Amino acid sequence: PDHWPEIVALLFTRIAGYLPLTCVEASWEMLDNPLDIRPDCSPESLSAALRAIGDDRIGQEMIFDHLCAGDRYLIYDLSFPFSLSDNLPFGYRGDDDDDIALPRANLALFSGRETGLPAMLCPLAGPVEDVTALLPFMDGLDPEDAILILGRRSIPEEAIEEIIDRECPFLLPLPRDSIHQAARIRLDDPFMYRKRLIRGGKKKMGDRTLYLFVDEDLQLEERKAIFRWLEEGAMAEEEAREKEKLAGRFLFLSNLDEAPQEIYRLYRTRDLVERYFDTLRDEIQADVLYLEDQSAVYGHLFVGFLRLHLYCRLLKRIRAAGLGADYSPEDLLLTFSRVLKVSYDGFDQIAGVSEDLRDLEERLGAKILPE
Repeated sequence: PDHWPEIVALLFTRIAGYLPLTCVEASWEMLDNPLDIRPDCSPESLSAALRAIGDDRIGQEMIFDHLCAGDRYLIYDLSFPFSLSDNLPFGYRGDDDDDIALPRANLALFSGRETGLPAMLCPLAGPVEDVTALLPFMDGLDPEDAILILGRRSIPEEAIEEIIDRECPFLLPLPRDSIHQAARIRLDDPFMYRKRLIRGGKKKMGDRTLYLFVDEDLQLEERKAIFRWLEEGAMAEEEAREKEKLAGRFLFLSNLDEAPQEIYRLYRTRDLVERYFDTLRDEIQADVLYLEDQSAVYGHLFVGFLRLHLYCRLLKRIRAAGLGADYSPEDLLLTFSRVLKVSYDGFDQIAGVSEDLRDLEERLGAKILPE
């Protein structure tokens, strides 16, 4: 897209976390500039650039086509409200979407199933509550090449039937008031996930399958909280019994027939995406004074998508190096930010390069530090 120097500046200054538009210029001037580019980082110029980026669908599609080459996809539905009013914090409290009428960004995010890297972000023609708005994106794909990873909500039976009729693989977490919660499912597939014991099981129901998981640690925590509320009189005994039955449970509906552990792993890939877009929503609202229209919001989303792609590439390299337990992408960036280059009278002096950093660079398999 046009304005690529401004895109680079926003990516590199915000990759480690949110930075207000007013601070991008000062932060960019502190970074090394091997590309020798000269972006205009004033808040007014960045605002104009974001607006132009949001309108440049052709430029965005060129990037998406490059990232989408030869992969299978997980497709996530995402939605969040936004406002161009700086009074939003007084009228909106995050999850109370029904309390105030606001425009919503309704999106489909494509992520490579093998690579784990975000590949495309597309606006939806309708709200994500109408799951059929996602189906046109599936028409050009082989059913084996894409899986819909949906958000937790109730979906009409007719919509589920349409998904199945189109042979679109899907995975849907069911709310705790779903009628399917009464199904009896044997938990005969225990496994460990991030040091937590998960008991899983599945039950075939014609052309679909129910998957049930119980997180043993979460179940204990929920039961303790329920007992405490019961003792304090904050909950009736009958309500406590019903909640205790559902403690630590996660129920999914799918037309996939896989091992429970694989289904659980698939859905947990949504965690990073949801956390990131929750943060991005807050960033958009924080920059509201410089986002004059919806085009600027969608420009912000596109740059945010590119940041997520870079973040996931960095996370993938960290894990491949066996450093996942020691470093997050933010930790790694902070560690290497200690290296300074001081230029004076035509000479460059590098400071802060330790043997530990050299060892870390070698483990990552990347050329980062100067000789």
